[in-house]
Amino acid sequence: MSDEHKPIPELDSIIAGSEQEFKKKHHIAGKTEDWLGKNFKQYDVVKKLGQGAMAEVFQIYHPGLSKHFALKLTGSSLDKVGTLSDQDSKRFLREARVSAKLKHPNIVSVIDNGTKDGREYLVMDYVEGMTLDDYIAKKKPSFNACLKIIAKIADALSHAHKQAIIHRDLKPGNVMMEGDEPMLMDFGLAKPVDVDTSFTQMGTVLGTPSYMAPEQAQGRIDEIDARSDVYGLGAILYYMLTGKAPFERKVVMATLMAVVREDVVPPSGHNADVPDEVEALCLKALQKNPQNRFQSTDEMAMHIHAYLNPQGAQAAAVNRATMVQKTGDTVIGKEQSATVAPGKRVKDSGALAKYVVKKELAKGGMGVVYVAEDPKLQRTVAIKILHSRQHATDKENARFIKEARMAAKLSHGRIVTVYEVGECEEGYFIAMEYFQAKDLEQLIKAREKFFQQDIKYSCGVAIKILEGMQHAHENNVLHRDLKPANILVRDKDLKITDFGLATDTNATASGKKIFMGTPMYCSPEQMKCLPLDPRADLYSIGIILYEMLTGTVPFTGKSFDQLAAKISKRPPKPPTKINSKIPRDLENIILTALSKNKEDRYADANDFKLDLQRFLLGKPIYAKPPSALAQISRTLQSSKMGIIAAVAIIAIFWMVSSFMASSAATKQRQDELDGKIDQVNKWLEEANEYKQKGNFFEAIKLAQNAKKVISSEEFQVLADEFVPFIPEVDEFLEPTVSLRDIRLKRALKDLKKLRTENRWAKIRKEVMKVKLLDAENSYVKELETFLNSDHLELVLSVTPRDAEYRVYGISDSKIILFDKVLHSGKVDSPIDLTQDKWYMLEVVKENYFTVRKFLFAGRESKSVYVSINMVSQGDYPNYRNMTYIPSAKVALGPKRPLPRRKKVRFPLGTSSRQINHFLIDRYEVSNKEYRQYLVETGKVKQPSYIPKTWKKGKIPRKRENHPVVGISWAHALEYAEHYGKDLPTSAQMELAALGTDGRRYPWGDLSAVTDNGKLSYKKEFIYLTQPRVYTTVAVDTVNKDVSPFGIHHLGGNVREWTKTDGKIRIKGRGVVEFYVTRGAHFQKNCFETDQYPLWAYKGKDYSPYVGFRCVKNLAGGK
Repeated sequence: MSDEHKPIPELDSIIAGSEQEFKKKHHIAGKTEDWLGKNFKQYDVVKKLGQGAMAEVFQIYHPGLSKHFALKLTGSSLDKVGTLSDQDSKRFLREARVSAKLKHPNIVSVIDNGTKDGREYLVMDYVEGMTLDDYIAKKKPSFNACLKIIAKIADALSHAHKQAIIHRDLKPGNVMMEGDEPMLMDFGLAKPVDVDTSFTQMGTVLGTPSYMAPEQAQGRIDEIDARSDVYGLGAILYYMLTGKAPFERKVVMATLMAVVREDVVPPSGHNADVPDEVEALCLKALQKNPQNRFQSTDEMAMHIHAYLNPQGAQAAAVNRATMVQKTGDTVIGKEQSATVAPGKRVKDSGALAKYVVKKELAKGGMGVVYVAEDPKLQRTVAIKILHSRQHATDKENARFIKEARMAAKLSHGRIVTVYEVGECEEGYFIAMEYFQAKDLEQLIKAREKFFQQDIKYSCGVAIKILEGMQHAHENNVLHRDLKPANILVRDKDLKITDFGLATDTNATASGKKIFMGTPMYCSPEQMKCLPLDPRADLYSIGIILYEMLTGTVPFTGKSFDQLAAKISKRPPKPPTKINSKIPRDLENIILTALSKNKEDRYADANDFKLDLQRFLLGKPIYAKPPSALAQISRTLQSSKMGIIAAVAIIAIFWMVSSFMASSAATKQRQDELDGKIDQVNKWLEEANEYKQKGNFFEAIKLAQNAKKVISSEEFQVLADEFVPFIPEVDEFLEPTVSLRDIRLKRALKDLKKLRTENRWAKIRKEVMKVKLLDAENSYVKELETFLNSDHLELVLSVTPRDAEYRVYGISDSKIILFDKVLHSGKVDSPIDLTQDKWYMLEVVKENYFTVRKFLFAGRESKSVYVSINMVSQGDYPNYRNMTYIPSAKVALGPKRPLPRRKKVRFPLGTSSRQINHFLIDRYEVSNKEYRQYLVETGKVKQPSYIPKTWKKGKIPRKRENHPVVGISWAHALEYAEHYGKDLPTSAQMELAALGTDGRRYPWGDLSAVTDNGKLSYKKEFIYLTQPRVYTTVAVDTVNKDVSPFGIHHLGGNVREWTKTDGKIRIKGRGVVEFYVTRGAHFQKNCFETDQYPLWAYKGKDYSPYVGFRCVKNLAGGK
């Protein structure tokens, strides 16, 4: 076996084995193909992925890196020599060179290329997923999800364009989906702007016709630029929205002609659900004239983000603005040395022979780093070579290989990429991305004040580190040695390097307890050699952010043990004590990351990053200050304040002081010191007792007394004389919580309780008291701003809890603005309302009756508490088509004086009544429904039950769906009771029609009466289209006279029977019993009566103007 293919000894066990072991290792089942298990250079061939006209693609495995890749090989099989034309060969090589220049999270990276047995090949990252067109067919993502994918592809294209590379073959088949992440690939037709295009002649059409830009379809090569890719991106978006390409014809030439000459059918022509804004964005990208398109993919992405997040559109700008400082040049490595002359190839006959050394970067204890050139891929790399095997220990070899494996798992724009690992004559080597930059440690030392003053820049650096580490953690990789020296920064870019101590999260609990890392940046659990998880890296990032903002690390020590004790037990000094410009919220974020208990830190890097972004955007953060209880516990438990610890300290003091006592004066001073120590010990014992009882006030008082003694000048003099190390005791006794902090916590707790009790007068007084304790408290500031505003909060309690709510405004004319939702979402937090306004609250949930409720935001309180128990439709399965009316208190009677010329038929006083919740028919009972009832009950042949308006017992022609009229009150009641319902009361009808906001008509206060008193008939009220229409309209006719609860025709069509009865004395007729009817009818509408009408009829009356609808009274009050 040649040196080039010689396996790494430590990896023999991985790559050895039979074909069955190979299949088991790669999870391959079924029949073995003839090429399975063959070797291709240092790779094992796993399976064939696909084949095209020019090349085949295989899945391959690199034993040394323990990683899968994709192999693109020219020809038709692994054993045959490919026969490519000169142009195809040039394009294949160009794809390799172009792709090698691009490093982006959403671009498939090229790792290697070359020629083997006369066949050209590319080795690329292996993406486990499906193409975008398959993803669309199977997943059917939402419009917003489609836009997010397009935005990520746009960002990848922007990266390519900045490298002067145009893709030219954008289509769904060239986008792989890894989960929900798009990966752009196949740069075979990519056009470097400054490349020689002699083998692509003017007029030559390259690309996929259905997705290419007009200038590309016409072969105008010199006009193809980044805007051509904008068109291709728009064509992909069009496909995602419609399932079709913008132009598809049976003949290629016809497709090309359509691309150039025809207008594209708008996406809504294929999919009517496409939002207007999304369609406009897509069509702008597909403009024929490049000048009319987005001028860059960045501009297109900006519009997408603005559509997806209108209120947070500045987030991306903030993140981009956080890293704008130029930082100079340096490279990976520190120490200087030279072993290979510049301009010469690495002296090796194996895998390193293809590299040409440009210069040597650094040399350390384990090896040397060079800058080299890969002539084939035309890219610069950094090569790290371990010292020859005879000089390197087994531990160094293992660590070197481990670094390569861990880093090779990762492919992210914030992490230095490993291209290759193997063995050469000088030792083991790693070929990695060359990133010319300065490390963060150098920058902090050189520009300390800049980092401390530009807080946004420092936060931006931390955010980029977190982005890279989130990717590492998702791949089960812990860094374990994050520090400024391992962070490379160049202009707006940043990369994490040196994964030499990295480990797999699944293997951190095993092995010997050996400390590894840089102590000043290690978490408490890492200092104790305990099992680690990603939160250990988050602690290190918190230290890095702390150092950028303060110029120092939180903990230092003269020895490892001293430093370990501080990291494990002492709280970090608040950053604001060092740099007063640090905002309180940012301090809370840092201290959360630096929590001793990893359970109190952020759950993952993404949570940490999101909190920093919320801080930069001025939004409330999730990190909270450490509670007073936690700080007291830490002070009394972790700070050597227990009885045993105190006794131990005293014993040391006593032994040392006794040993040094040599005179009476010395003895006196020693006794004085002992007395003070005894007093401190006594206080600490009592503090522990109080702590056990939960009396933290007294515990803190005693801790403060002990602190005063220990920190007094007199005690320090005595301590310096007798026990030189006694000042170190101050580190363990320093209280971190004051009585003021505890009082503040209690006051804030009381404030929140008062807020839930709606006691705003008391709250105003308590706010003033809290301000005396902490004038800068964010919660108090927020509360004070709210108290002084014209806003109040709606506190909504709904059963079931997962219901959704919507809040609509109500205009001055009492029109409910259903087309404009003010607030919506799940019921989980208070809702902001403006005072002195009416609102309509709507609560919805599947299989429950929708609830609509009027709300008035008054000034008597800053909170409105609403409790709603929704009614399940499953409890009333036969009444699902009815409308729910919630309980309410109704003011009955005329709402305003009537004109003299208009009279009601009997007197009615104004009164208030509490109405229990009920269900009501949305429409009047129709002729068809009433006839069905007659058939079901066998009354169809009883003349007394036949409506007086029917002719010979039959429904009038074309009146089946009109309201039934001409029936008595008694027959209407019988109908309702037959279906388990009832007739509504007058009060129920008034509540269903007018709600509780004092409206004049069911639809609002809009009147059709002009100033001269004549009717101004409006088309939106169908039965007012002409004067005195002598007919009804169908019950399901949709008009604008709908009541607030969605009940139709309460202001016209027909009057309706109610169950409310009464007596009235009429001259000449004596006392007459009657039943109330409510509403107007087709000849006497609400406009003429100037109110919601009420009339009296005798129970046996039959009127062509009177119909009815039913209600279902519900049990219990809601």
